Amino acid sequence: MSPPTIFALGEDEYLLEIELADGKAGYVNVVGCCGIKENLFRGGLDSRKEYVQFEGTSPSIDDIVAREKVRQAKQAQEEKKAQQRAEKAARIAQEKAERERAKRLEEQRRQAAKPSPRIGMTRQQVVNDTHWGRPYDINRTTSSSGVREQWVYGNRRYLYFDNGVLTVIQD
Repeated sequence: MSPPTIFALGEDEYLLEIELADGKAGYVNVVGCCGIKENLFRGGLDSRKEYVQFEGTSPSIDDIVAREKVRQAKQAQEEKKAQQRAEKAARIAQEKAERERAKRLEEQRRQAAKPSPRIGMTRQQVVNDTHWGRPYDINRTTSSSGVREQWVYGNRRYLYFDNGVLTVIQD
């Protein structure tokens, strides 16, 4: 926070301009029997006070209003920049979402162009050459007659392989 600025209004009346933590300016009217001038701390910082600088000339109300207008214009410009940054971030996020959506649709179109599984296909053919693709889960049973696999897909769809060859389609 910057040190306050003091404007002399009269012999023992002063207007103290302070900048608040949120960047806004505040004004305090100070009246004292001896005036504020004699009670000011001059110099750098110490453990008890902040630096206070006395300005001997008092600005006109027009100067104070002009400063406030400049401050408001600066704040409006900062708000506009922040809004532009937010709009840019939203635009980038929307473009990314659209690209991802287009990618998903292309993958769905590509998968839809592939045929359904057929009896006699191998596991690799089912994964690479059909629109069913990879299963959600695989259940394996090993017996004396060989290995039987149940491939589990959504919507109650199953494929059964005996020794690596598709033998049953449950759709």
